[in-house]
Amino acid sequence: MILFLITTAPASYYQLADNTTISAMSTTYLGAAGLFTAILVSLLSVEITRFCQSHNLTIQMPDGIPPFLADIFNSLVPLLINILVFFGGNIIISMFNPALSIPSLLENLLRAPIAGVNSVPGALLVCFFILAAWCVGVHGMMVVMPLTTPIVLAAFAENAELFANGQTPVFHPIFMTMAIAFLGGTGNTFSFVLLCLRAKSKQLKVFGKASIIPSIFRVSEPVIFGAPIMFNPILMIPFIVGGLLSAVLFWLACTSGLLTSPYLLITGTFPIIINGFIKSLDYRYIIFEIVLAVILLFLWYPFFKVYDAQLLAKEQETDAQEDADRVHALEGVTE
Repeated sequence: MILFLITTAPASYYQLADNTTISAMSTTYLGAAGLFTAILVSLLSVEITRFCQSHNLTIQMPDGIPPFLADIFNSLVPLLINILVFFGGNIIISMFNPALSIPSLLENLLRAPIAGVNSVPGALLVCFFILAAWCVGVHGMMVVMPLTTPIVLAAFAENAELFANGQTPVFHPIFMTMAIAFLGGTGNTFSFVLLCLRAKSKQLKVFGKASIIPSIFRVSEPVIFGAPIMFNPILMIPFIVGGLLSAVLFWLACTSGLLTSPYLLITGTFPIIINGFIKSLDYRYIIFEIVLAVILLFLWYPFFKVYDAQLLAKEQETDAQEDADRVHALEGVTE
């Protein structure tokens, strides 16, 4: 925390309107704008400390010194190096451009990549990658989280600050990645599970009964690996298209004012219907998710019918073969 404050909010002199000068700290980067700096400082400071300790760059105290006192002296050298890196880094950068610092330089460097990801095309591309990765058995969300998490956190922090100040939260396109998991987890597979409860094939009917509870709590692994959607060309199509359609509808609903943009970052596998509501305290999310479930029901239905018919034909073929084998076995006994 000290290193973060040294980097983002060093004490400076400011001139007021009445020409008096005060010493104060800037709060510019103490909010969402300083999130990437906080990540950089935390990672780099830990590595500097680890390097110093692993290479014995510490003040070694005699054995008779109390442990708590020895720990204080052992941390002095790593702390000094960290201060030189971050505080000195700000000084060196300001020598080239007085208007720049580590946080502002980092902000300028990341502005273009963040703008790319936090745009509608960029967010849709991220959504597509997540869904496509699941289709080949890779946890897509875990792959993109290192890229998207800082952007999502910054977006939520900005909206929380706006709401606290009595202003309306704004929609960040990165929120579209949440919409692909509103109903039943990644891919919004809850509608498919409902259809499976009415399946004619034994496999899908049993699968639907086993998956309904996890799906209510937005756990999609039983569906992806159990139906399966993974490596299944028939089910991969509505899985990807349904996820992207959900993201687009969510974007349209928020930007048109039908839904309040999320501003409460609450993690956990909250059940469907209330998951969106608790992120914005907007009851219209409940209506939106119900309507979305119906839309996805129609999207999944033709693919479900084709897959169900295939499984039913295989089951009937297997049953017929078993009956033939049983008759053949009985004929052998009677002979």
